[in-house]
Amino acid sequence: MKICILGYSGFLGSHLSNYLSKKFTIKKIDLRKLPQKNSDGFDKFLDEIVYSNIIINCAASTRPNSANDFFINQDFPHFLQTYIKKKRKKIILIHISSINVLIRDRKDPYTISKIAAEKKIKG
Repeated sequence: MKICILGYSGFLGSHLSNYLSKKFTIKKIDLRKLPQKNSDGFDKFLDEIVYSNIIINCAASTRPNSANDFFINQDFPHFLQTYIKKKRKKIILIHISSINVLIRDRKDPYTISKIAAEKKIKG
């Protein structure tokens, strides 16, 4: 079984990578190298991800300030979900967000972008 971990260098991703690599083949993808979404390389990048049986998305920019940071936090999970459906792949997508999405009083850019992602991938 092949498992792709997005956000493998962060707290959750690094622990998941270490634990799961004892039993499974792990592919680590760095979203900091994500091509622009309208470029030729974008679909190729996504193809590398959907080659797995399970995708675990832990990726996030905790201090988003660039368009790419906000794309990773709020739009990429939905793009990935849509791409999996488009390719008709039988992949388990696990999206791990932030406890911040449950705290409605938080209005910082990180929390707002993560709440937006949750709304887009719901269902």
